[in-house]
Amino acid sequence: RLKADEAYVEFYRLQRSPQTAEKEVYYLASVFTKDAVKLEVYKDGKALEGKHLNRYRSDLLDRKQVYDSHGVYWQPIARHLEGKKRVYVNPDGVFNLISIHSLKPLRSQRAVADDYALTVIGSTRSFLSEENNQRALKTKKAVLMGAPENKKLPALYNVADEIDQTQTRLQNARWQVKVQNGPQAIMPEIPEAMDVNLWHFAGHAFLDNRDYDYRFSDAGFLKSGLYLAPRAGVPSGKLLAYDIMNYDLRNAQLVILSACETGLGVIDNGNGVMNLRTAFSLAGAGASLMSLWKVDDETTRIFMNAFYESWLSTGDKMKAFKNAQNRVRADYPHAYYWGGFVLSEQ
Repeated sequence: RLKADEAYVEFYRLQRSPQTAEKEVYYLASVFTKDAVKLEVYKDGKALEGKHLNRYRSDLLDRKQVYDSHGVYWQPIARHLEGKKRVYVNPDGVFNLISIHSLKPLRSQRAVADDYALTVIGSTRSFLSEENNQRALKTKKAVLMGAPENKKLPALYNVADEIDQTQTRLQNARWQVKVQNGPQAIMPEIPEAMDVNLWHFAGHAFLDNRDYDYRFSDAGFLKSGLYLAPRAGVPSGKLLAYDIMNYDLRNAQLVILSACETGLGVIDNGNGVMNLRTAFSLAGAGASLMSLWKVDDETTRIFMNAFYESWLSTGDKMKAFKNAQNRVRADYPHAYYWGGFVLSEQ
């Protein structure tokens, strides 16, 4: 499927347990081009997931660049991409927790997004499937959920405007739109959810990094989710990633979560990052748009308006994503503002 100016990069997180030492973590990256396959080895996976990730996040929060995260995470791959214009990336482990688009070398204004048209892919199988690559909307049904009232969570002042503006844009494009705000912000039953083509959640997410003595393989999906309205048996309103992965969302072309840190999750060897993005993918959603950190309220509004304007007029999610990044970046050049959102095609 690759053209001469394209490459496909697949990351693998590997772990082994020597008899006399603690577990070792390392990463492999396969770089596929039309004519060759190259392999890169990241020997110190614990450093990638520990000190380097902390330094990367520190630079973002401080709105500056002290550490060369580009050199740590991307430069080993970039040397195999000379002459490439489009790069598909299938991340694993810690590479799910960084915004590859916004990485840039020290003392440089050029980010990875300036060098390539970068597409994040959920799985190699989906990438190779002609059926998935030709997936198109047959109906236009959308569900928009605004933040329910919860005095224990920080207020999100622009959510109402975000939902109203999104509803107007979709209806002008002849979508059937159902808005569920406040106490109505509850995930519908599975049969009803099967017919939805677009989900938009605007509110708060959660991630619990504490260790629990769970003894089944999907335990990581119990640690992240969304805050929706309280419902029978769930007074907290939490919708777990574990709940989401058991829905049938194969008719959903896109899931948008403008809530904070919806792309974060628990790194699990062999399962990637167990989070909302993975849960929606397992449920069958075609693509997801989520955030890796607490994105500024105003820039979220700008990003979402620009994304919808472009997507509804072109039907091209990746082009819309790029346009939205550039729109925010024009006024807020630091990666903290424009790099937090990640679009993942399944």
